Amino acid sequence: MSGAASHATMSAVDTSERDLVDRCCRGDRAAWDEFAAQFYDVAKAAARQTLLRARRSAAEDVDNVAQAVFASLLDDVCRRLRQFQGRCPLRSWLWSVTIRHALNYVRAESLRRGRSLDAEPLLVPEAAGREAPGVATAEQ
Repeated sequence: MSGAASHATMSAVDTSERDLVDRCCRGDRAAWDEFAAQFYDVAKAAARQTLLRARRSAAEDVDNVAQAVFASLLDDVCRRLRQFQGRCPLRSWLWSVTIRHALNYVRAESLRRGRSLDAEPLLVPEAAGREAPGVATAEQ
């Protein structure tokens, strides 16, 4: 394929993806169904890969992240979806958005399951913790 033909093909793909996003943002239900059919598996794959790297492998976590991504695309009259500018393939853009959502999901889950540092006194080595109020030393 020549460079000009390749560029023309790439422009057509970008235009078609940008058109799909524009139709979704205008509230076209058929466009949203097409978008979901083409890209929901992309969001699930990106979520699965990110969660596995974060040692979270539950299928429900993958579904939660993918669903949250798709819901966020529609929030505030498609504010997030309108951020797609067509400078990269829609698949790559959605992959990136999903990674951010998955990392935020892991962070939020960790905070929800974690203990507050204020709940128990912090145990520090004896020399570092002397006379510090609210800090237990190793000899206490």
